[in-house]
Amino acid sequence: QLALEALKENPVTVARNSRSHKKYDVKTQWGYNPTDGFLLNGKYATTRDIGNALAGLNAANIGVSFVSFQRMAGALHVGGRMKEVILAFLGKEYGSAPTYGEEMVQYRMSRIGYEWGIPEILNLPKPYEFITKMGAI
Repeated sequence: QLALEALKENPVTVARNSRSHKKYDVKTQWGYNPTDGFLLNGKYATTRDIGNALAGLNAANIGVSFVSFQRMAGALHVGGRMKEVILAFLGKEYGSAPTYGEEMVQYRMSRIGYEWGIPEILNLPKPYEFITKMGAI
């Protein structure tokens, strides 16, 4: 449900709504602690893990490259403000690859979410594939 809502928003709005205590922060929205665990696709994951997977999923679905997403996640982790996220979106780095300032567990779970993508769930082409097929690239 949350991933479908994010499809209607631009990347900056999705980033803003992915911060702590905002719309896409599943830890807060579900009322659990960050370390509470649940089954996710047959494996145990914390609400923090699930939130990171959702963030990666949202990035994929709105067409943001994983590197750009990871730069924004690192900027938010290091700086904590939208100013840093916007600068990261424009290419500024707040740490080295592949995490760009974030923790490795965030990178891993966001990568998993990014690779899921709504197009796979709904059997639709990924945004870049759709654009390419339409002749825009």
